[in-house]
Amino acid sequence: MTAGSSAAGGLTGAVLTGAGQSGLADVLMTLLLALIGIFVSTALAIAIVAVVAGIRATFAGTPETRKTALTVFTTAIDALRAFLLPRGRKLIAE
Repeated sequence: MTAGSSAAGGLTGAVLTGAGQSGLADVLMTLLLALIGIFVSTALAIAIVAVVAGIRATFAGTPETRKTALTVFTTAIDALRAFLLPRGRKLIAE
């Protein structure tokens, strides 16, 4: 396991478990994102974590928290789009 994928897995676990309430879905998501970090891209795994964190925070907290979460969410979506579009175009061209 590389240092980057370990960091992505740890960040994923911290974000998804929230207030320490870890469920099976959180554990499975952490494992999935760690695998993405190992085999595909750590940046992609971290962007997915940011999207999930943005979605979770949008439905909880104060209006200020929701505003910040929406900013994080849109930034993460832009990062995912920048990562996936060139690969999609390459696949279509083949």
